[in-house]
Amino acid sequence: MKLDYWSGGEPTYWPTDKDRLPDLLDFFITKNIDGNYITIESCTDLTSDHTPVILNVNSTIQLVEPTSKIYNTKTTNWEKYRDVINSEINLKSKIDTIEVVENEIEKLNMLIHRAANLATTKRKGQPPKNNNYSKEIKEKIKKRRQLRKVWQNTGYPNDKTAFNKFSAELKNLINNEENDKIQNMLSSLDPTADTNYSLWKVTKNMKRPKTHIPAVNYNKGGWARSDQEKATTFAEHLSSVFNPHPESCREHTEEVINYLDSPNQMCSPLQSTSPKEIFQEIKKLKEGKAPGYDHIDATLLKKFPYKAVMKLVHIFNACLRLEHFPGQWKIAQIIMIPKPGKPLEQTNSYRPISLLPVIGKLFERILLNRMKVH
Repeated sequence: MKLDYWSGGEPTYWPTDKDRLPDLLDFFITKNIDGNYITIESCTDLTSDHTPVILNVNSTIQLVEPTSKIYNTKTTNWEKYRDVINSEINLKSKIDTIEVVENEIEKLNMLIHRAANLATTKRKGQPPKNNNYSKEIKEKIKKRRQLRKVWQNTGYPNDKTAFNKFSAELKNLINNEENDKIQNMLSSLDPTADTNYSLWKVTKNMKRPKTHIPAVNYNKGGWARSDQEKATTFAEHLSSVFNPHPESCREHTEEVINYLDSPNQMCSPLQSTSPKEIFQEIKKLKEGKAPGYDHIDATLLKKFPYKAVMKLVHIFNACLRLEHFPGQWKIAQIIMIPKPGKPLEQTNSYRPISLLPVIGKLFERILLNRMKVH
């Protein structure tokens, strides 16, 4: 008897006793229901110590939510991506103030998103793919359905026995064929870059634990249940951990700035950047790295047409000329990573990593090239 279990991955029991931890007590057991039609949601609106879990069985397939990528490496038409950017980008706008710099960056981000969306084929709801069984197994599946139909119509014990016997034989045949496929797949794995490190990716997926969404303890007491409450709790924790520098450090920094700004210092303006330099720095960007809040990664920059690179030249040179680092490139998306062996319900058991926009990192490389001279 093949049974499946389902849960939302979140605790359903929220104890009022501070010495007890929330636990996942509620789950579903199903049989002969395809998981593509099932969605599970937790209801945290109630104030009781037990939150309900809702399982929805849908009439159509529920597609998995897309990742943060705004393109698809298999379906994106990069020629169309470049054509959209070339047709809509404006290189004649004058960038002479800080406000214009911020606006031009926002326009460029929107254009990249628009071009990627137009160039990417959207996936529509499709029926589940049939297992790629051999012709022999497909014929036996048809015969099994016929035997089941006969037994359901007659109800004779002999017909039921014939159906069960044939089903057992078919099950063993399918298991043997699937095992052969797995063996062939494992033998074809390779740790080299030519196969995109298939061996390491499969190993990583096998070792990856099932996702569990732990509860977080409020700093003021109680439990953070919803995503909004958890985000607020972590924000309060980080604001208390990362404090400004002491007054003495700020005074020293101001002295350095005043010294550099004094008339006695002959500081020549920073050298402007060029398309050649930006092309070289874009090539050095590593693909596959997580993007910032704007979802623009290295792949989208490497597919830039020449006019888009010229737009970056105008924006970067304006930043150098105005001595301004845009605020949009300072916005970081904070991801909380649990520390090994630490209790997951405590906020200090997580370390933050900051995901910054890739275009801002590219501008930092341009600045670094000029700082190395000194």
